[in-house]
Amino acid sequence: LGQTMSDFDSRASQRSQRLRSLCGGADLARPVAASTVSFVGVTSSRLGSDSGLHHRVGRFLQRSLIDCTQRGAELLVASGSAIEPWAHRAAELFGVPCRRLAIDAGTSRERARAEATRTPDLLVVPQSDVVVSVDAALIALSDRVDAVYVRRGGLIARQLRSRLKLDTTASVRVAATRTKHCDARGLIEAGAIGWYDPGIESWDEAAKCSAKRKQRFTAEDPADPLWSSPHGQWLIHCTRAPHGKWPGETQRQYLDSILLGGPSHAQRGAFDSLVRIVRCGRLLAAARTSNHRFPVVCFSALSLRQLLEKRCFRQHLGRWDYEPHGVAIRMDAARAIGIRPVIYGEMTDRLILAEEDRFRFHPRGTRFDWTQECEWRSPSNIDLLALDPRDVRIFTLGGLKERRLLDTCPWPISMLRWFDPH
Repeated sequence: LGQTMSDFDSRASQRSQRLRSLCGGADLARPVAASTVSFVGVTSSRLGSDSGLHHRVGRFLQRSLIDCTQRGAELLVASGSAIEPWAHRAAELFGVPCRRLAIDAGTSRERARAEATRTPDLLVVPQSDVVVSVDAALIALSDRVDAVYVRRGGLIARQLRSRLKLDTTASVRVAATRTKHCDARGLIEAGAIGWYDPGIESWDEAAKCSAKRKQRFTAEDPADPLWSSPHGQWLIHCTRAPHGKWPGETQRQYLDSILLGGPSHAQRGAFDSLVRIVRCGRLLAAARTSNHRFPVVCFSALSLRQLLEKRCFRQHLGRWDYEPHGVAIRMDAARAIGIRPVIYGEMTDRLILAEEDRFRFHPRGTRFDWTQECEWRSPSNIDLLALDPRDVRIFTLGGLKERRLLDTCPWPISMLRWFDPH
């Protein structure tokens, strides 16, 4: 018992010292009920919508929680942080106690608002003239820090470096991922423990993937080379990778699939979207690129060849404007089920349209002329199985593996292929 209390006193002293040094003299206002245990703080930079990154982060979270179980430690997570929903759900699934850390907001009204959703287990009170981030407080208070993803040049990276300068006890682990902005290498050089996963690709994998940006492909279909060329005879819908969860999938379902599922659950690229469409037989309306009041399914009246020849990588979006995977619907069949051409104009023009036509509106654009897209839209989900099979075509880039994944497809499939323009 004496040794246990000595260990606790030592941990408490180190926590208080780090908190004062890293957070400008801040102090704890509310202790943790079981404060004799070791805290493992989980932190992360913003995770965005990349399901591949989410899967890698989930792998590291699992390892962190298994370590907590083996050591009898508790998880500590910063309120409102990027990793909070992931950490809380993972702790529930693995049966690990999870404590929530927050910053005293100052006034009683702000404090009440901050605690309205859930009362934190720890409350840090900063000096009146000092601004303290909740992530910095977590990094200071944790007996060990597990950084499951750290972006180079970000606030988390700077705060971890501050702790590494102060504390040389090898108590900071940083996950090394293939993401090109990952700061793991720099933090390891600063004294962090490198945290690797043998199932994750090498540092140079992202550079290898980017080489495909220089390639082109042909839309010719050896079985029927004419269908993809005429303008206006088919409407083309190119699939995209979803922003995280699939359409219709809840956030809880998404977290569980990433945390508990294998790598296949994180495969959510444009081809995976196509496979999902073929298997369920529907195109689901969404509001990703349109007014959020009007979920739609988007098409282009350009021929497949025209669409893919003008394809370009949008740097500001971090993606291609069109992917070589998708669904084509014959124009006559599309009209019959209510798919209509977009009405282009100025923003004020939307207000003069009839309510039933507003889903069709899109700004003409200033820096880019959106009328070149020749867009058509459906205001509702499209049941592809209800159409004549001759009025639907599937196109995709790939080989035998991709063709096998589409084995049950009831519609003709056009397999595109890469070629080197040089």
